[in-house]
Amino acid sequence: MSSPLSATFSLLRASRLVASALELRMMAATGLSLTAGELLARLAISRPDQLGVVELASATGLSRSGVSRVLDRLEERQLILRRISETDRRLVVVGLTGAGADLLQNVLATFEFSAETDIARGLTSEELDWLQIRIEKIAIRSVADEQVERRSVDTA
Repeated sequence: MSSPLSATFSLLRASRLVASALELRMMAATGLSLTAGELLARLAISRPDQLGVVELASATGLSRSGVSRVLDRLEERQLILRRISETDRRLVVVGLTGAGADLLQNVLATFEFSAETDIARGLTSEELDWLQIRIEKIAIRSVADEQVERRSVDTA
């Protein structure tokens, strides 16, 4: 019988192995870090004027400053551009440039290949559904716990 600690270590190991393999593939295929590739992909699948630093940080689990640093590098490579939102002039939103959109095909192909070879191989579609539901459940609970901890620190 597995314990919560054993399950935690298994999840950490699997996460690191998948991320390490994907990082190497992403760099070889696109010249981007895994995080930069993920941000480009998330920008591509979002609606225009929807994603800024806060939304990208929330979607990835990264800090706002971490997202900003990666966006700075993507902007230097002219793969993204930041602009004032057309719907809310107080917000800065991020979008892909033409060069970013061109590179996106390689980014998505790299994610797809890794998903098939590192995660889905040997699993049925039902097992994949089960896995995704459990991972999301862990992530949602972790985010909620983090928000409670932040509130308690802010009020202390």
